[in-house]
Amino acid sequence: MKHIILIFLAAPFFSFAQNPELHIINGHYLHESTFSIPGKSKSILYQIANQWVATDIKDQRRISQTDSKDTGKIIEKIRFNTLYEGGTDLINETTVTIECSNEKIKIKLSNFQYSIGSDTSKVIIDNIIQFAAPEQIARHRMWYPIDRTATEIIANFRTWLKSKL
Repeated sequence: MKHIILIFLAAPFFSFAQNPELHIINGHYLHESTFSIPGKSKSILYQIANQWVATDIKDQRRISQTDSKDTGKIIEKIRFNTLYEGGTDLINETTVTIECSNEKIKIKLSNFQYSIGSDTSKVIIDNIIQFAAPEQIARHRMWYPIDRTATEIIANFRTWLKSKL
């Protein structure tokens, strides 16, 4: 029993918080996934992706939309809220790009920005990455809620794809 108590008392000295895995590619913070879908044409995949955008990205979250059936590309600028320490509301913006080709579909989230509460000034995540020291990037506390939501958006897209195929 005495040994168990000592282990619990010593645990804080040997444990540490882990930083989230940062999705940084060429100096930009982004999330992306590519899905192979054998036997599906670009036009069918484009139609499925367009349905997901219309269903999952609600109108109140949309800022702008560009799509082209010819190229198979859909670009959505969206807004989503996340909670930060102490219940502070983060207002996030990101660009969702979906590229469809024969038997393949790619979703990418990029150009992340956020503002805190009613503050209208935006913090651009890529600027933090490009101008901050590496240890400051890893300690930046906004990663957790933004990263979690970006991961959820891609997971929702994956689930939608599976349900439609």
